[in-house]
Amino acid sequence: MFLTLDLGNTNLFIGVCDDEKVIKTFRTSTDINKSGDEYALVLDSLLKDYKEKIEGVIISSVVPSLNHVLKTAVRYLYGVEPILVEAGIKTGLPIRIDNPNELGADLVCDGVGAIAKYGPKTIVVDLGTATKIFVIDDKGAFVGGIIAAGLKISMEALAGKAAKLSEISLEYPKSVICKNTTDCMNAGIVTGTKLMIQSLVSEMEKELGYSTNKVITGGFAHIINDLERFTYDFNLILDGLRVIYLKNRHE
Repeated sequence: MFLTLDLGNTNLFIGVCDDEKVIKTFRTSTDINKSGDEYALVLDSLLKDYKEKIEGVIISSVVPSLNHVLKTAVRYLYGVEPILVEAGIKTGLPIRIDNPNELGADLVCDGVGAIAKYGPKTIVVDLGTATKIFVIDDKGAFVGGIIAAGLKISMEALAGKAAKLSEISLEYPKSVICKNTTDCMNAGIVTGTKLMIQSLVSEMEKELGYSTNKVITGGFAHIINDLERFTYDFNLILDGLRVIYLKNRHE
């Protein structure tokens, strides 16, 4: 068994895997103030049933300041050198954008997972700290996409800039004509994001000239998981990490 660790700005998403699938997942908050020892305690607590079975670890991170911290925790707990998804690692994913090195490790892993599970001609929507929508074309290459403010960022910005608005629990609203402040904010943020996704994906398919598979994933995807003709895939990034680990574990 091995671990897949997706370190995002909001959450650390953890998968216990074998060569064929993700067996078990855990999620804990990202804390840039935690030390390696503290992350080791968190991992040890969550993964105590698997500790003696872990033979390797792979990390995807969009929080560079925590890379060394998390690698230190992994070395201490499991006595292995973790693989970090970065430039030079084998992914099998052609990246056709202006500067391939600027592509986030999370999107690389999403892309690898998308091709492995759904094949080429796939659009992925990743609802995390940011909302990301990107395209895998008919040749299986990552060819670009968009980045927008995520659901939580939008809510925090609105509450922070408007004196009479406060932070709310993000939920899918029952209507778009709302009669109280909480429902109005949810309709604006959540329904607004849903309609943005639908419109952007439609425009992307027009530019491509063909229809695509459509997948939604990420930490906030459970809030908008009813998009028509979309597959909700909770584990997409962990499956991508699993595939990349198998390509690199004997290096």
